[in-house]
Amino acid sequence: MPPIWLTNPATILPIYGFNYWVGMKLVGGPGLHEFLARLKGLQGILLDETASWAQLLSGLWALTLDFLWPLWIGCFAVGFALAVPAFFLARAWVVRVRIHMVARREARIRKLQEPRNGLS
Repeated sequence: MPPIWLTNPATILPIYGFNYWVGMKLVGGPGLHEFLARLKGLQGILLDETASWAQLLSGLWALTLDFLWPLWIGCFAVGFALAVPAFFLARAWVVRVRIHMVARREARIRKLQEPRNGLS
């Protein structure tokens, strides 16, 4: 499942930012200011010479858990909202392509069944 989270660096902030915002509106969660404040706290741990890697990793883990739930809910909501109309659009396209393919096949069959001049 993690490979699906790989994305273009230019689109990661707009896509996941919007999904997080939607999730935050649906289930609540920390906002951008709290996220930045906690990142600064982690930066302080990183710059502190007496801090251990365990402190940094536990801070990163706590930050991840607090922000993951709204992100997952937002991704699900946005994905579902886009998937429903995409299904109907794709289904309509497939039906049109199949109708076109049947019409072409019937035209080829009619052409093969026509009597040819000079070959009889």
